[in-house]
Amino acid sequence: MNRILKTVGCVWLVCLQAVSAGQSDRAETRWEDLEQVVSGRLVSTVLTDKTELYGRVLGVSSDGLRFEVRRTSDKRAYPRGEVVVPREQLSVLSYAETKGKWRALGTAIGAGAGAAAGSLGAVRMNNEGNAAAAGAIAASAVGAGAAAGYFAGRSADRRTVLVVLIRQ
Repeated sequence: MNRILKTVGCVWLVCLQAVSAGQSDRAETRWEDLEQVVSGRLVSTVLTDKTELYGRVLGVSSDGLRFEVRRTSDKRAYPRGEVVVPREQLSVLSYAETKGKWRALGTAIGAGAGAAAGSLGAVRMNNEGNAAAAGAIAASAVGAGAAAGYFAGRSADRRTVLVVLIRQ
């Protein structure tokens, strides 16, 4: 029985490693096309003066980026709230997006692994005469496995997009 539990655990760890390698994409764009790429998104950036900003892009104009600052490393130059970041200060933006099928697959794999482990634990508890604990162990293992699989899958579905501005 220990061998079966170890096998289930090893298979689960291999699946987690396979799906948990988050992805990263790089997109190059001109200033004129920036609004289509980042408008309305939560983005982070490091300006040319080394100020770090995180917030929502409200719009793009010819002279700068309208930005709702949520976090900043320079509260005097860029306080929380709506600001316009000069075009010359920007060179790179990044944002996270979630797409894919790994959440569903991870949940299914996790529930299956939890069911296998839970049934072994339930059989052992039932053999010892504790049927109520056997059911609780089986249900808990399936739930915990499904939750772990969902979060591993969500991590695999996330990707970071790095938007590099092309200077003309």
